[in-house]
Amino acid sequence: MSVFKRIGGFVFAFVVMGVVPVVSMALNEQAVAATENPSTGKDEAWEVTAMTRISGLSLPANTDTVCLSAEDRRNPPKALSSAQCPNQQITRDGNTVRWVAKCDKADATGQITFAGDTLTGKVSGTKSGTRVDIDLSGRRVGNCTKS
Repeated sequence: MSVFKRIGGFVFAFVVMGVVPVVSMALNEQAVAATENPSTGKDEAWEVTAMTRISGLSLPANTDTVCLSAEDRRNPPKALSSAQCPNQQITRDGNTVRWVAKCDKADATGQITFAGDTLTGKVSGTKSGTRVDIDLSGRRVGNCTKS
């Protein structure tokens, strides 16, 4: 079973089948969620879908709604949220954020690109020889307030 964990308003502490940590990208250290009414608020509500493949086997798509502040979109995270990933490189070029994480139990690379009211991204990781690939797509669905 694939599970999203929202960290800092975005998807990327992804745990696949409960055992494979793929990547953890913290836009800040707080877990956030979109409010019940995503049409109001000062932040942006995004619906994000992840298509996951584990060693080539496709899992059902997961869709979640997350809330991003303007600061979340402007600044890539300074650190991933896990002390188990001491070697991290995170860069931002225009509307694209890229990261490489060398973790104790897994390695991962990824990128997210924002284009107006849409986003696309890819995450790839390996744990114990098991390859995980995730294609991300999303669209802005309104406004929200980070909790």
